[in-house]
Amino acid sequence: MAESLLRDRTGRAFGRLVDRYLDMPEPVAPDIECVRDLRVPMRDGTVLLADRYRPRGAGPLPVVLLRTPYGKHKPDIKLFAGVLVRRGFQVVAQNVRGVFGSGGEFHAFVHEKDDGLATAAWLRARAWCDGRLATAGASYLGHAEWAIGPYLDPPLEAMC
Repeated sequence: MAESLLRDRTGRAFGRLVDRYLDMPEPVAPDIECVRDLRVPMRDGTVLLADRYRPRGAGPLPVVLLRTPYGKHKPDIKLFAGVLVRRGFQVVAQNVRGVFGSGGEFHAFVHEKDDGLATAAWLRARAWCDGRLATAGASYLGHAEWAIGPYLDPPLEAMC
């Protein structure tokens, strides 16, 4: 119990430092909760793993989707998720096909359109998603965004 409380306090303090460094507006949701290893089914039956970060106790909110081959557990993903969640968004970080526990085989750039569209449909069908969806990321994450951006209906709210 004491270890968990210390980790929560340390995480909040670090989040405040990151927000200050990035010159962000005041957070609207200081407490973050994370649900790990959500199982997201693809159209061919393959299951991809994702983590969902959200403001603790919040109702349905927009989702920012990050799809990565580098691992949803990486510090930069958690850092970016924290900044957005403290501003009232949910963040879903998903390992793409064939990496870090997601099913199937990884073939760079091959499955991103189909898997991204299936993930977007799955997200919008969740009661905790208000239907609005955005994507974010650079490098391969950026490719994963562009692979679905032109094809979603309704369209993305934003791409970063």
